[in-house]
Amino acid sequence: MRNLAILTVAAFAVCAAGAAASAAEVAKPVADCIRANASAVEQAVPSLTEATNFLVDQVCAVEVTNETQHQQAMRLQELQDAQLRECEHREAANNNGKPPPNACAQYTAADNTFASFLTGPFNTFSSMRKLPEASAFAAKTLLDLRLSHSNSGHPH
Repeated sequence: MRNLAILTVAAFAVCAAGAAASAAEVAKPVADCIRANASAVEQAVPSLTEATNFLVDQVCAVEVTNETQHQQAMRLQELQDAQLRECEHREAANNNGKPPPNACAQYTAADNTFASFLTGPFNTFSSMRKLPEASAFAAKTLLDLRLSHSNSGHPH
């Protein structure tokens, strides 16, 4: 009975922390990895927190890292595009409405210094962060498994 109370409290905590995490909010490779491995991790690791961390940080680390790098590249491209628009606007304002040719080339070049800084030697370091949506989805998936075991009378 005590375990059921703890699971219930944990369920509310997960819900409050963002249980809106659905498979639609998590990249497909990450969600697929979590679904494929959740049952084995749930049975092997008794703590919900440790199981969630293990599932996201170890078992699905490649998928999470790939998605993190993808999101980082998208954000970097958005930043570079915004810098280009700002430069073009600034150059047009300074040159009677027409920017000089190649005035903003540094924001279109593949070797953009800013982009190189973020994607160069720091790429691995910066992509090591967790994806909150992956952690929330893993916690929800594991909790659902635990609750289904609890409700069926089978131990996890």
